[in-house]
Amino acid sequence: MSPHTTGGLGLVRSSNAGKPTWTLVGTGALAHTRTDHIHTTDLEATNVDKQVLRAVVEDVMAALDHYSAKLASTPGGAGWLHVQHVPVRRFVAEIVRKLLVLNSWAPFALAPGPLTLAPYEGLVGLRSSSSREYLAYTVTWSGVAYVLGAAAPHNPTRSAQLRNRARISTANTEPSPLPSDLGRQDVLALSWTSRHGPR
Repeated sequence: MSPHTTGGLGLVRSSNAGKPTWTLVGTGALAHTRTDHIHTTDLEATNVDKQVLRAVVEDVMAALDHYSAKLASTPGGAGWLHVQHVPVRRFVAEIVRKLLVLNSWAPFALAPGPLTLAPYEGLVGLRSSSSREYLAYTVTWSGVAYVLGAAAPHNPTRSAQLRNRARISTANTEPSPLPSDLGRQDVLALSWTSRHGPR
């Protein structure tokens, strides 16, 4: 493994009543541990089988469609999953990818157990590829622990970066006035970018 600077999280094996458990800790603590451990950045860098990832994501999306697509809909009757299919699919893929990576790490695969999340870390964050116009959400490692059943009494649902971004965007919701010399026209505007196209 490559050397790391401090910062970020690591996953460390511990035990609870003789059963393996895994705890998310600050990476500074990893230098002193004698049990199995890994930096989450190393987990993130692990390759996964794209066909397996695609197949599992398809299964999860089919289950979402079957069990919850009709729970909410637009006034026109379109289900929430139809309207939000692309971002939901990407978010599901992020969760599935992290679960596959975790399962591919030999120490965890040989002794799987519950994960203890990092206190106060948001469960959902932003991917580094997010732009101002299109937010790409990801699950944090504490979010993965939560998906696997860990209690999160002190964890916010959104990361600090995401919460701060929401505050900034809602502070500027007042639309700017239209120019007074603009005549009244019937206008239809369409916007389509590669970001919204199928991948």
